Amino acid sequence: MAFVSVAEAAHRLGVSASRVHQRIQDGSLPAVRVGSQWAIDEALLHQVSSRPGQPLSRRAAWAVLALAAPHNEELAASEFVRDLKLAPSEWSRARKRLADILVAPVPENLLRAGLRRRAERRVFRASQPDLADIRGDRRLLLSGLSHPESAMASPDVAEGYLARADLDAFVDRYLLVEAADRRGNVVLHVADRRPAAVWPLLLAADLAEYQQPREAGRARALVEALR
Repeated sequence: MAFVSVAEAAHRLGVSASRVHQRIQDGSLPAVRVGSQWAIDEALLHQVSSRPGQPLSRRAAWAVLALAAPHNEELAASEFVRDLKLAPSEWSRARKRLADILVAPVPENLLRAGLRRRAERRVFRASQPDLADIRGDRRLLLSGLSHPESAMASPDVAEGYLARADLDAFVDRYLLVEAADRRGNVVLHVADRRPAAVWPLLLAADLAEYQQPREAGRARALVEALR
């Protein structure tokens, strides 16, 4: 597999380097980080166009995630999605996006861009001794780096889904301070409603948001298992 730089990709696609960076961020141009730089598989360049992909609506994003729920959680997933009251057009778009994710050679980019409206990602700093209590709080549904299936759970991080109605009280309870530089030890995915469970594709989407090789590799493995 041969990789090219952002500058080379821009030259081959006939666009600016900033446009390539934009395409990487919105997930329509698969790329991986090598140190501090992005690298693009040159074999994938012909698969992209100059038009960026659009993120799904919040409801359609959750439909994609629930459609990929394992069999033993189908009931909870179907009930969760039914409450979203999706229109037929949203169902159609969700099924197509799921199919695209499952066949994508670098699915983590599509996860990060297409499903980002599922929740608001907020990063905070907390006192280290409070992290165990944060992870044990029943209001928080552990996900991302705090989920056992991530294979990279760390005592130095607390990550999970929180209902928007619980956010203020949660922040006050643990004296959380928002991290302006996005480098904190508490990652909250704030949703209008807390999901019924952390389905594999949801965990993969959480990990993809880190845009780091280790997390991206695990996200890709989770998607491959769904295939």
